Amino acid sequence: MKISYTFRHKLSIIYIISCIIPFLLASIVSALVFFRIYRNDTSELNVALLSSAASHVETYLTDLNELTLTPYYYTELMSYMEEMKKGDASGNVYHQYQMQQKYQRSISQIIYANRDDILSIIYIPFTSDNTISDSAIVISKNATEIHAIEEAVLQNKEWQDAVISRNGSAYFHYTNDYTISSPLLTDRFFFSTSRLIRDGITERPIGILRLDVYDNKLTGMLKHIKVGENSALLLIDKNNNVLYHTRDLGGAADSLLPDMPQTVTAEDTYTVQYYPINGADWMMAVLSNQNGIHRFFSTIGIFLLVTTLLFVGISLGIYSGNSRSMVQMINSILDVLQHAEQGDLSRRVPCTGNDQLSIIGNALNKMVDRLQVHIQNEYISVIKCQEMEYIALQSQINPHFLYNVLNSILVMNSLGDTNMVQESILHLNKLMRYSCTRGEKTTVAQECDFLVQYLALQCIRYSDRLQYHIDVSTDAGSCIIPKFLLQPLVENSIVHGMEPYDIQIFISISAAVDNGKLRILVKDNGVGFHPDEASAAKNVGLDNVQSRLLLFDPDSSFLLESSPETGTSITITTKVQEV
Repeated sequence: MKISYTFRHKLSIIYIISCIIPFLLASIVSALVFFRIYRNDTSELNVALLSSAASHVETYLTDLNELTLTPYYYTELMSYMEEMKKGDASGNVYHQYQMQQKYQRSISQIIYANRDDILSIIYIPFTSDNTISDSAIVISKNATEIHAIEEAVLQNKEWQDAVISRNGSAYFHYTNDYTISSPLLTDRFFFSTSRLIRDGITERPIGILRLDVYDNKLTGMLKHIKVGENSALLLIDKNNNVLYHTRDLGGAADSLLPDMPQTVTAEDTYTVQYYPINGADWMMAVLSNQNGIHRFFSTIGIFLLVTTLLFVGISLGIYSGNSRSMVQMINSILDVLQHAEQGDLSRRVPCTGNDQLSIIGNALNKMVDRLQVHIQNEYISVIKCQEMEYIALQSQINPHFLYNVLNSILVMNSLGDTNMVQESILHLNKLMRYSCTRGEKTTVAQECDFLVQYLALQCIRYSDRLQYHIDVSTDAGSCIIPKFLLQPLVENSIVHGMEPYDIQIFISISAAVDNGKLRILVKDNGVGFHPDEASAAKNVGLDNVQSRLLLFDPDSSFLLESSPETGTSITITTKVQEV
């Protein structure tokens, strides 16, 4: 209990001398802190508000996005749309009319049945030569001027070009191409979501599907988002049209996009925070009126500055004499922590007292001692783990490959082709002899000789579908590499580049020493793949090769290049180690 009393006694002396006298001044300083906290909290609250509002809007837009995918979910709809594209070439007007009627009935049942926010559904089919048709199919609630709506939509080429440029993705936009007068449209805001529809097999465009949507659900969601008295929530499209607002700000919202200024001035000054809507060219914005806050805090700003300087001067003068020993102890603790962070565990805290800081210092010293012992034990464990990992990472011959080879030998034997049987057994014998040889490392020449046996057996299986060429320079042939480093790469070329497809493939393997580095190139002209597919798919064989290569040489590089229908190439660069 004596230790607790001593530390508390020191804190009590510092508190009485440093805080009681400047108590009134401290309350004023608290106001300044409050201002900063208020400003930061307001900013964080606005960010949370924007995130919440944007999340609601994005969820609703995602729902509408799913509606534009309806033709892909319903075979009859897609069939009608494909038939309507062919209709202009067939010349059968009645047949085309029947298709339109079937389409209208189906789309009305699917979309209108459970939706009360859809104003109209517009479909513009493509002609047989993949150009936009000069007529549209419009289904609209209670609309009496369908032809006028159709004409207005067809004349809006900017909207059509924007949908086509999205290449099949949803396009949300403010609908302003209805120039007709209709009770259906009076004092009602609505927007549209559109999509380019493609044939499921040929992927050729067959038409454009557009949904015009009332804003009742959208505004209903946003009305539940509460903002402060000095703030306003806005939803803006890319053309700076205000789609929704909680308060009319006059000209303050006229120049928000595309520059997105942080401050705008109309009758008052507003700070602006933005949040983009994913999937649409829209932006959420919160405008906060700063004039009221600034007027209040500017009045007390000068006084707060003077009193703060006075408070700091008095407090520091009194506090410095009483807290010197504590500061020295804290500095010693920080010194030990900083050196420990840099890996130096030799420093210790000089503990001479019996207060709480001394207890912390002693505990820190014991922790550093234990950490030093733990690091030594962990280092030994990591070394052993790396050794076991290096052994475990060594590739082995795929059992399916051996099964296929043996099966091929049985087939050739049943056909009486003894020469091919003997040749296959000789290749398999050399391959298995190399596989059973002990050692974690081998030479490039030995690894390539192993690949010759492997590829020769694969050629027996695939006949003229597989060709290969191996070119190893003299100085590269004697270089050391991990055993079974190249076999998984060649196997990938066969299994993924040729085997699933009825094509011929040529595999090229070359090795040379260039500028003191060993460079090995494994290249094929198989089907290849897109880089995005490579990042999304986990290839255990390639990961194994890269891991073993890094264990062999941390400065090595593994470069994979591929593109669809052009093939794949892998370049390995590592240090030169000769026998």
